[in-house]
Amino acid sequence: MSGLLEAALLALEDGWNVLPVHERKGPHPILVETGHFTMNDEGRRVPSWRRLQEERVTADLLRVWFDPRRGVPGMAAVTGTISGRVVLDLDGAAGQALFKSWGQSPSALSGSGSPHLYFPHPGWHVRTVASGSYRDPPFPGLDVRGDGGMIVLPPSVLANGPYHLLCGTLLDPACLPEAVALWTGLTRPPVPDLPEIDESQVGSGEDAQTLLHEALTRMDGGRNNAGYWLARELKKAGYDKHTARTVMERYADHVPDTDARGRRDPYTRRHALASLESAYRAPARPKAARSGGIGDPLAEARRVLPTLTLDERVQLARLIAGAYARESEQAAERALKSLGLDAGLARWAARSLADGVSLPGQNRLLAFLRGRR
Repeated sequence: MSGLLEAALLALEDGWNVLPVHERKGPHPILVETGHFTMNDEGRRVPSWRRLQEERVTADLLRVWFDPRRGVPGMAAVTGTISGRVVLDLDGAAGQALFKSWGQSPSALSGSGSPHLYFPHPGWHVRTVASGSYRDPPFPGLDVRGDGGMIVLPPSVLANGPYHLLCGTLLDPACLPEAVALWTGLTRPPVPDLPEIDESQVGSGEDAQTLLHEALTRMDGGRNNAGYWLARELKKAGYDKHTARTVMERYADHVPDTDARGRRDPYTRRHALASLESAYRAPARPKAARSGGIGDPLAEARRVLPTLTLDERVQLARLIAGAYARESEQAAERALKSLGLDAGLARWAARSLADGVSLPGQNRLLAFLRGRR
């Protein structure tokens, strides 16, 4: 048995969901042989680890992938819930400096010497995010490999050098500065004790106390997004605007003064009431009126698909992912698969929405389809 195969089997036994990678860290072509691939725009099979974000691999698969005759140089693992782990990757000079300030020992070192820190998954969604995606990141050089992420594992030897395991014991998030633990999603601010709401004011739908509590647990996706969600749900539940205003003010009073990036940026009652005004001002229109005569967007998309250019097909896939991910990631995946479009965009859309990114919704999708009639 080769050293890499043995290491992969041990990692699988330890909980990691392991996959093979080539020397540049991407999914290895051998994945195609076991049915783990997507079709690119030229109709070619491209290795993909998308399924492995939800399906546990088996020892038999590892024996195929890491057979010494295959020459696979490295292994990686899907991070997040499926492996029960979140990894912090501190890259470049900025990451090294940040890590040094913590006074910690790394779990592993990458081929380039970047520290990797292994933590247990906390049990809620942890976003995968690169500090380079921010214009002015709160913690330069710190990348979070959470749900839907991937990290190369020792003892891989890739183009950037050999990976080394220093300590396999999972770290306690308490070893991190509090602001870092909160920003990465490894810890959460406690949901405050909520003031009781007069039961006589309960509308015809879900009670306001439950909705208020739910909104406070949704702040990982952005305080404004959670506030607007609360305002919409209050309207849907049948609350009059005066009563809803009281609930929105209580929401604002219990929201932390830091944004999703860990920076001080107070969220005031003015912000909450702006969401209230927007939600209650939006007219309730029947779907047929909004759709411009399009009864089933997916049926219409299927009709116009053969006439679209490559760029338009990409645009359509993103619009469908954004529109249907509001229901669930699974709904977006089903919609994309039904049209033969890239189902991987469902995860992208779901993660974007969870991170507070505003994506085009159903109206934009319908407008796109109407323009192709």
